[in-house]
Amino acid sequence: EQPGDFDLAILAQQVQRLLAHPRAATTIASFHMQWLGLTSLVDVSKDPNVYPDFDEALVEEMIEETARFAEYVVREGDGRLETLLTASFGFPGERLERLYGVQRPPGASPGDPVPLDSTQRSGILTLAGFLAKHAHGDQSSPVHRGMIVRENVLCQPIPPPPANVDGAPPTPTEVDSTRERFAQHVADPSCASCHKLIDPPGLAFEHYDAIGAYRTIDGLGPVDATGELIGVREDLAGSFDGAIELTRKLASSSEVAECVSRQWFRFALGRVESQNDVCSIHSLQERLQSSGGDIRALLTQVALSDGALALSDQQRS
Repeated sequence: EQPGDFDLAILAQQVQRLLAHPRAATTIASFHMQWLGLTSLVDVSKDPNVYPDFDEALVEEMIEETARFAEYVVREGDGRLETLLTASFGFPGERLERLYGVQRPPGASPGDPVPLDSTQRSGILTLAGFLAKHAHGDQSSPVHRGMIVRENVLCQPIPPPPANVDGAPPTPTEVDSTRERFAQHVADPSCASCHKLIDPPGLAFEHYDAIGAYRTIDGLGPVDATGELIGVREDLAGSFDGAIELTRKLASSSEVAECVSRQWFRFALGRVESQNDVCSIHSLQERLQSSGGDIRALLTQVALSDGALALSDQQRS
């Protein structure tokens, strides 16, 4: 057998076999934790005066839920990107059940999906782990949450802020809402160009506080989670009201599908794509979209890509 001699049909079958193996759960969970910037979730801390119920045990439940949700959708569920981004179920432990305001259905076993309120939760971006990680210790953070959406979900790099900009978040008060406190970003000409891209998708998550609990009041009035996406393709551009609408728009976006394809390629090969990978990346994007957003089909195509086969050649030689 010479390097490069692969039976692609057999290789595709092996990918499906490996995805069905329990050990694949760890790899799939690892991808999603890295993709969404959650690998340091274990180190998150919150102001105990503001969030007295936040502790290591709750963080552990957040980590376990995020990992289980991702691997369940990909391995045991329908495997669709849309489900990953919009499903109204989770895998909460007892502490997260209280935070979500839900109860485990009678007869449900640990590890079974638990229905969540579909008006409050929509996919992995509305689980408490994502929301708690991308927030400050004493308040939510439209900047942190918006950055993850732009850079990790849309693959749109945002330049760093000017060196002379004070990055400290505004001090929270009982009177002002988060939107009101962070309005200075778009009012300052030196910040506006980036924050017009970052803040709107971040503000979509304002119905969730810094530990991911759902809220309807912020400051002295109702939460305003409206916004408009700019700098994106036509199928994603436009207004939204809250994370439920935003995640549904993301789930049907060609831009998101292409970004997820890139992220899986990078994860699988352990490097950022180069100019030589243009054809591989294009084949991944085409496969994901032609399959109706089937992540398992995408992973098979990753294994069949020129980049992956070349890496296998290198490892065998």
